[in-house]
Amino acid sequence: MKTMSSLQKVLVFSLIGLMIAGTAAFAGPGMGKGSGAGMGMKSGDCPMVGGMGSLTDEQVKKLNDERNAFMTATQDLRQQIMEKEMALKAEMAKKAPDLATATALQKEVSVLETQFDEKRIAHMIEMKKINPYAGQGMMAGKHGRGCGGGMVPPAPEN
Repeated sequence: MKTMSSLQKVLVFSLIGLMIAGTAAFAGPGMGKGSGAGMGMKSGDCPMVGGMGSLTDEQVKKLNDERNAFMTATQDLRQQIMEKEMALKAEMAKKAPDLATATALQKEVSVLETQFDEKRIAHMIEMKKINPYAGQGMMAGKHGRGCGGGMVPPAPEN
């Protein structure tokens, strides 16, 4: 039986680590009933999607639907970014990385991140159409979303 090379081991363990980290990144507190209890928020209301406790159930549903649509629409793009970043890391982990390969991979990552950022901006604008305060108080990573504890003004009454 052949043994795996060191690079293959690094790639396998890196992939497993990224998969675990990716799962944990999206786990977080739930958006369902009771999330945010004790923080003055309505059930299902997250500062990520708008004002603390001032959203109607319809606004919360629209914001969650928009967020879910964005996550679905960008799923392949986020996957491609992760794959290219892993390939770049693998190239850089070599004893003698190839400059042309590393540069080409970084350019591909940059193009994909630009595409993602354009979609993210469009998504943020759609969220603000539902609630002008959406996103204020959000504590998020570069390609993810999270519920932050930042204070935001209440959404205007409709």
